[in-house]
Amino acid sequence: EWEISPGQVVQAWTYNGMLPGPYVRAKVGDTVIVHFKNALPEETTIHWHGVRVPNDMDGAPGMTQKPVAPGAEFRYQFVVRDAGTYWYHPHTNSAAQVGWGLYGPIVVEDPKDPKSFGDDLVLMLSDMSLDDKGRLLPRDNGGEFGDLFGREGSVLLVNGKVRPRLKVRAGKQQRWRFINATRARYYAFAMPGHAFIRLGGDNGLAERSEKLTRVSVVPGDRLDVVFTP
Repeated sequence: EWEISPGQVVQAWTYNGMLPGPYVRAKVGDTVIVHFKNALPEETTIHWHGVRVPNDMDGAPGMTQKPVAPGAEFRYQFVVRDAGTYWYHPHTNSAAQVGWGLYGPIVVEDPKDPKSFGDDLVLMLSDMSLDDKGRLLPRDNGGEFGDLFGREGSVLLVNGKVRPRLKVRAGKQQRWRFINATRARYYAFAMPGHAFIRLGGDNGLAERSEKLTRVSVVPGDRLDVVFTP
């Protein structure tokens, strides 16, 4: 894994010039409308990972939607019917486009959720395939081995930052929404003397909460926990 120097510039692929992409937050029953224009040098789509959407809004090229060509536009519109933590990303050359920076969070709130869960925080875990000079690696890096077993990026990010720090206040409960936007990397979290209360993740609240001293988040996975420092 490479260390990125402070001030080093990386030419990533992004939504709206942001890494991760814009935070989409809605309530159950809201209509989400995204006016999408492709400014990339190749075709792409947006897939709404885990969200129940009409088939023609699902962003699977050649199956549910024609790819959006460079310079072309597409209007995504759907009603969000399920509370939960989700994310969006391309389904065209996914390993390369996601690995170069195309991903973002989407959270659908249930107005009936207890406020006692605490302050809401999205932690989007990702990695980026860069060489030691900060240049994006080609989409076929790792060759057939990478095709078979997935590609782990050389730089690890949380909400688009390398080793960010989070200030917390002792005893102030928080709801953390983990999203693993990597292509092949598994994450595990544990803090000495602390526990996590798992609320659910992939599709809203679980039937019952669960106390864990260690949590794992696999590629594409979402996990909602309560953490009290």
